[in-house]
Amino acid sequence: MSEPNSLVIHLLNGDALKQRFPATINGEQLVMRECLIDGPSTAKVGEKLFQQRAEYLKQYAVENTFPDYFSYVVPTFTKLASVTSCDKIYCWFEHDLFCQCNLWFCLNFLATTSAKDIYLVTPNQGNEYSFANMSDNELTGALDKAVKLTVDEVQYFDQLWLAYAVKNYADMTQFANALGERFSFVQAAVNAELARTPDSKGLGKPERVLREIISELSASSDNQTADFGAVFRKFSEQMGIYGFGDLQVKAMYEKVST
Repeated sequence: MSEPNSLVIHLLNGDALKQRFPATINGEQLVMRECLIDGPSTAKVGEKLFQQRAEYLKQYAVENTFPDYFSYVVPTFTKLASVTSCDKIYCWFEHDLFCQCNLWFCLNFLATTSAKDIYLVTPNQGNEYSFANMSDNELTGALDKAVKLTVDEVQYFDQLWLAYAVKNYADMTQFANALGERFSFVQAAVNAELARTPDSKGLGKPERVLREIISELSASSDNQTADFGAVFRKFSEQMGIYGFGDLQVKAMYEKVST
């Protein structure tokens, strides 16, 4: 039985899930509105990191407008900072690297709070990279299969973020291995991160694959440069493990097209 003043919190990775979250699932919904796969990261979470992220993300502003980071992103963490040992936290995150980086960060943050009951909710088979294609019944089923994280597992995820923040790939591999088969998707995400290491031309695997796609589509098109929409769709099909959004792929597209 829940404590009288305990909360059930669903930490959702993005507004897309919030917009179609089943009304039959009880609890408060908080949204993780970040993309920590892209841009600066630091081992220490706090005002300095938030300032760095706010400045970095301004590059994605459209017509000089962009949500204020401190009213759009930070309130979720202000709320999480106040959770108690009686509260249940359900973390809804997919398997791709985009979502995993956000998850590692959130668990690093939760490790500093009083939270004790932390659960991980992941998509069903066939939808590993997206909750979006799942029905209400499937989402409810995913919640029913939520995995309660042990103290050790939370610490491994915590350390995984710290290693990611400083790009310590040896430690990332170590902690992913420590999480074991129960979280085999973490090792796949770590391997995807390792593949981002630039080659002699300054390109990681995502950029190299993107360049190949642009070349292929340009060769089969009357245009000198392949349409970005087509490039993005094909890249997402081939490199779903990364979970990049259109903003990240567009930045890479412009980089490899110059």
